[in-house]
Amino acid sequence: MEKELISTECQKAAESIKVSDETKAILKCKAMLSDVYQTVSNVCLSFEPESCDVRTEKFYEKLEELNEELIIIMNDVIDIKSVLTDYKEM
Repeated sequence: MEKELISTECQKAAESIKVSDETKAILKCKAMLSDVYQTVSNVCLSFEPESCDVRTEKFYEKLEELNEELIIIMNDVIDIKSVLTDYKEM
């Protein structure tokens, strides 16, 4: 039998892929950032709601930078783990 020109082996393996512990850990870090921001916002809103957005703007920008870095790291982890396992379960 001739080998098919278009490979779908990795696509089929990816259908049942599970998230690795490393990816879950990064997702938890992203969730922690969200919790930190929400907590700071809640505190700020509790004592000075009219200026809360101004007060937290720079803080939020820094958290967004961290979030972007976490996404890059998560992408690297996913890429490396996917290739190392041939897109099979981790």
